[in-house]
Amino acid sequence: MSLRLAEENPNDFGYPTVRGGRVNLPALTEAAKKLTSGDAGERARAKAALDARPLPRGIAKRTETTPDDLEVMKTLDLSASNSRTFRRAEEQKNAAIDLTLAADPDAKPWMSYIDEHSGKVIVHVETPTPRLMATLAKGIGADSVAVRVQPKPQIDHVSRPSDTPPFYGGARIYTPVGSCSDAFSWHSGSTQMMLTAGHCVPNGGSVSTLDYSMGSVNRSSEESWDTNAGTVFMTGQSTFRGDVAVIRSSYSTAGRMFRGGTSSTSSARVAGMASGRTTSGMKVCSSGASSGEVCVWTVTHDRTLVVYSDLTIARNVTNTVERWDGRCVIPGDSGGAMFGVNSDGSVNAHGVISGRMTGPGWCQVIFTDIYDAYYGLPGYLTTG
Repeated sequence: MSLRLAEENPNDFGYPTVRGGRVNLPALTEAAKKLTSGDAGERARAKAALDARPLPRGIAKRTETTPDDLEVMKTLDLSASNSRTFRRAEEQKNAAIDLTLAADPDAKPWMSYIDEHSGKVIVHVETPTPRLMATLAKGIGADSVAVRVQPKPQIDHVSRPSDTPPFYGGARIYTPVGSCSDAFSWHSGSTQMMLTAGHCVPNGGSVSTLDYSMGSVNRSSEESWDTNAGTVFMTGQSTFRGDVAVIRSSYSTAGRMFRGGTSSTSSARVAGMASGRTTSGMKVCSSGASSGEVCVWTVTHDRTLVVYSDLTIARNVTNTVERWDGRCVIPGDSGGAMFGVNSDGSVNAHGVISGRMTGPGWCQVIFTDIYDAYYGLPGYLTTG
């Protein structure tokens, strides 16, 4: 809830942090401070006033406010513990990698994110140097950034065999760059769509399954990846949306997703999007065409920058981790689904697989949060 409020109103709130078991969401304007005042009716009116304003650039649509959201609002600590807006925090997070690569590439930066407790920008590098420290202190502020020294792991991009209409998520697709997976069914009005990874269709183009020409992706406006740079702004936007694309399908799609092994015909109903962004500590599953279903992932960081081995940068992605037990996402899983399982067997959409990070004894999945698809792309998740 706090991240949704901040992202949809990036100049009214600071970056949310967790302190003493409570979420601190700095309210920087009078309109923002009204969200915890009075009864539920007053909070609803305050939220409606925020929602009535023009959308910030980079947000295609707002999320709906539920009664549960109004209850959560009164538990937030809206004290303005810092004056940095959410927008400025995001700019600093991106600048940390860009400044380091430009000023001192020998430092080998490979990840940055905002720490959920301190609110500082954390930069992971292999080799800290005086030049690096001076560059970050000047560009971001010595009190706003911290460097962690750690060898760079291997970071790479990663179907069910033969899907037919109506298309389900988690199936194998074939794109201009090779074999990938799709994640979830999507729709905009009567147009049927499927989500996948942007790096699977970095210049747009046609997408197919083994037996069907599924559809196509519009270059730049409906995919977020450049083969040389990594994440780029989609047309008309100013927020990085990870590694995601939407396929406009020539056939029907369904609010279901494949579960089980790589040759499975089993599927589950997609109940909806996760109730909020996927954050540290959450347990999630992956579903890709090459590795099938894997349910061992724990989220470590969200809204992260990751430098892949080809030096492309995935911006605003989520990392999960597991201790190595032989299971990981593998090539061909890119574009697949990250999800949570409900008590009735249905699933909630958490995101779209981008790649993996591996080191001695562990594996991580890198994925784009479903809310970046929601905010950045036309349309909505198709539910079953």
